Amino acid sequence: MRIYLIDDDEVSNFLFESMLSGVGCAHDLRTFTSAEEALAALGSCGTGGFPHLLFVDLSMPIMDGWELLEELRQRHPAFGEKCRAYILTSSIRESDEARGKAHPLVTQFLNKPVSQEILQSILSAAL
Repeated sequence: MRIYLIDDDEVSNFLFESMLSGVGCAHDLRTFTSAEEALAALGSCGTGGFPHLLFVDLSMPIMDGWELLEELRQRHPAFGEKCRAYILTSSIRESDEARGKAHPLVTQFLNKPVSQEILQSILSAAL
């Protein structure tokens, strides 16, 4: 299962990767510290290479998570059919959560740190 994590926080990335290792799913994880880097990788992989799961932080410099999701929606109309996207953020703003629930690409809004149980549930549902 291909998993992409997009977060500019190296510590968060390390913790998330450690959690995935704990459930045996870190072998096909790609991490990106910028939305632009992830967008370039997604653009070059074709629809067959889209990840199965995408976890994206909202607060990143230059291009934030919302902008990334909009770019994906516009550039790759089939993205939502091929990949489940999850917001993984430290934001506690109700407006962010409401926006996430309304966004056509977002499967779920998750607050950091995500628990092992929630992560396991997401992975199980994706299989």
